[in-house]
Amino acid sequence: MKKVVIILFFACAFGGFDSLGQDRNDDNQQTNLDYFNETELQVESQIEIYPNPVVEYLHVRIDRSELVNLTFEMHSLIGNDVQIEVEEIGGNAFRIPVENFANGYYFIVIKDDVTRFNKAFKFLKKD
Repeated sequence: MKKVVIILFFACAFGGFDSLGQDRNDDNQQTNLDYFNETELQVESQIEIYPNPVVEYLHVRIDRSELVNLTFEMHSLIGNDVQIEVEEIGGNAFRIPVENFANGYYFIVIKDDVTRFNKAFKFLKKD
């Protein structure tokens, strides 16, 4: 939703639409409508990382997803790669053991090269 609002703002600000909300260029009207319809059809994945702070296992739940080929990466706060073993515990749920990690903040990065999805989440590991 934020993307659509930002796009509409820039379209209005830079002369793509007049004050009545109509496109001044009839040639671009269908292209603009196709873009907004395509954007509205895309369902954004809902990703939940819990618990936070975490003691033993970090859980990742992904709902309403069109992601095809998920990969997970973990990094320490200073950017070091951390080796992880991701266990799928359901069709859309994953578990990552972190009990042997040092206390501190980490980033888990969820990627999908097919859909070009790439998002990082911060969590705290503590005893």
